[in-house]
Amino acid sequence: MRKILLILVLLIGLGIIFNFILTLWKDLSIYPFDKISLTNQRSSTYFKDRFGNFYYGFQTLMMQYKKLNVDKGSFKVIDGKYAKDRYQVLFGQDIIKNADVLSFKTIPNNYSYVLNQQHLYEEIDDLNKLYDGEKDGDFALDKNHIYFNGYRVVNNKYKEIRNFATNIVVADSDIIVGNINFSSIVISYPTLDTSTFRPYTKEFWADNNFVYCYSANTNKFYPLKNINRSRFRYYKTKKENQFSHVFGDENGFYTYLGDCVQTSRD
Repeated sequence: MRKILLILVLLIGLGIIFNFILTLWKDLSIYPFDKISLTNQRSSTYFKDRFGNFYYGFQTLMMQYKKLNVDKGSFKVIDGKYAKDRYQVLFGQDIIKNADVLSFKTIPNNYSYVLNQQHLYEEIDDLNKLYDGEKDGDFALDKNHIYFNGYRVVNNKYKEIRNFATNIVVADSDIIVGNINFSSIVISYPTLDTSTFRPYTKEFWADNNFVYCYSANTNKFYPLKNINRSRFRYYKTKKENQFSHVFGDENGFYTYLGDCVQTSRD
């Protein structure tokens, strides 16, 4: 009797192991077998298995994958987290509704500035051009709209669009700021010179004429006219908050608390 029970337990165990191996073989959403060949595209989140099925995967406490319902013959990664087939455009695993498949493309990341770990913009150089420490996402467009992280930001009415800095696009005379936590912002300001525009933070910007502030309290963009533009610079980071920075022109100093507010240098 004991031998019979032992044989039954052994058979059940072998059956469980065989079923697990079969599951891995047939449904590779548990462990995608082959990564898609991406050539020069910046993505490590789309995968395929040996049967030609496609998956979107991401890292949490463990790797997780979701099988995608896409046309296998035409599916391709565009860039970053964007992909498409002949019928639809995806950001990650989500379909972008009403996107124009034929004209959809990402905006090339030819940055002039990147955000460093203190949330300060710094000019691209040989050391940081491959590092974008605070990058929130990617801009894309089709013939009708501009998108950020798969969300429609604004109608595409522009002749010239360039990815100027991390999460910033300059489109003709407008500036578009992408944000993963809040609504993306489109800035149109009559005196802003986009040819000499540069960012300091997401709130302090400047051109050759003025230093500008974006107020999250009023949702408006305005110049700080009491600041000497040629002398304006970053001074320090307040100790109590590594993202609370002090800027000024030696006579007046500002920090950001939902708006640009005057402060002391120290």
